[in-house]
Amino acid sequence: MSLGILLMLLAVAPPTVIDLTHPVSAHIPTFSGKPQFSAHETGTAEYSMRDIEIGEHTGTHVDAPAHFVKGKPTVDAIPASALYAPAVVIDVREKVEKDPDYRISAADLQAWEKAHGRIPFGALVVGVTGWSRHWIEPKRYRNPDAQGVLHFPGFGEDAVDWLIKNRPRVVGLAIDTLSVDYGPSTHFEVHKKSHAAGFYHIENLDRPERLPKSGATIVVGVLPLDHGSGAPARILALLPR
Repeated sequence: MSLGILLMLLAVAPPTVIDLTHPVSAHIPTFSGKPQFSAHETGTAEYSMRDIEIGEHTGTHVDAPAHFVKGKPTVDAIPASALYAPAVVIDVREKVEKDPDYRISAADLQAWEKAHGRIPFGALVVGVTGWSRHWIEPKRYRNPDAQGVLHFPGFGEDAVDWLIKNRPRVVGLAIDTLSVDYGPSTHFEVHKKSHAAGFYHIENLDRPERLPKSGATIVVGVLPLDHGSGAPARILALLPR
């Protein structure tokens, strides 16, 4: 094989694909703590088929901007171009070890830019907290205290404010917890502010720590539910070889 042909083959080598999606079942963690999925076999002896019931915000899923802000796009109206996005991976696992209620800050975003350059146009900001390791233990994943207040990390309002002011062409936020707002939140200001700016969210990612800090591309395979406030999604990361 000539060097030229070899270089051509390397140039078109397919990317490495990482699946960031948790399988859906009746036993997965949910924000309310109650099951949000059921399936009933409706097939015959010749074929298998099920009817399913599932919440829009069950498992690994997308929040549309309309989730918290009326008049903003529903999930079926999110532009396809926004569902293919460069990943900006903000790894705060060490900080979460010290504080389970840690909120990703503007300073974390600025530190990423100092190390990797300006957040690119159309980026998806991915928070890596290490929380998905608790997925198989729903109570630990929700982490309620004696009063029922949940405790898990999220994004801080200052991070959203900074993005809106300085990097408004970001398409969304993603995280490996139940919510982009941290567990104790009662007003969901991160949801409200970021949705008002047109950002969508991805919640309950599976082990996003497998991604490089920069260079990955996220493909958001979300169900385009008519007028949906959100929908379950298959989230894939493409890593160039």
